[in-house]
Amino acid sequence: MTEQHPPQPPRHDERYPMADQAQQPFQANFPLPSQTTTTNPPRPPKKRHRWLPFVAYPAVFIVGVAIGASSGGTESPAADPGATTTVTAPAAPPKTVTKAATPKACLDALRYSDQGFRLSGEAMSLAGESLGLTQQAFSAIAEGDIAKLESITAKIQAVTPKMQAKNTAMTELGPKYQAARDSCREQ
Repeated sequence: MTEQHPPQPPRHDERYPMADQAQQPFQANFPLPSQTTTTNPPRPPKKRHRWLPFVAYPAVFIVGVAIGASSGGTESPAADPGATTTVTAPAAPPKTVTKAATPKACLDALRYSDQGFRLSGEAMSLAGESLGLTQQAFSAIAEGDIAKLESITAKIQAVTPKMQAKNTAMTELGPKYQAARDSCREQ
């Protein structure tokens, strides 16, 4: 009696014939630049024309002098200081220019906007100072320097009321500017 064995599953390499190649490094079917064997012959060094400036600059100078000399040989008729004739024209009547006055509301709007820009610049300067102090505080935390951190915290607390004062001034200035701007646009 012959033993029958159950059918064997196909071997791994039979099911996936490319599996063996996947474990190998990538091999292309075309030569990669690093695999090419053709090399270009080295180029001979470029010839430097060191004599060129010694010939070209004097030649350009000589040509320029020749052109200048050929065009300046005669006097022009305008250069002859012959008889002069003086003609006097009647004086033009003075022009009167009327200038419209800038409305007060427009001047106020400009003044308020100038104040706003000044306050914004000062606030930005304080914010930059505060950010610099914050960076120093993080460094002090990283170093574990509590005394330095407390010193920086005191400086930040000194800057905070100044920032709040600028914010309050901007908040008060905003409605004044908007009213003056709207009044100016109506005129």
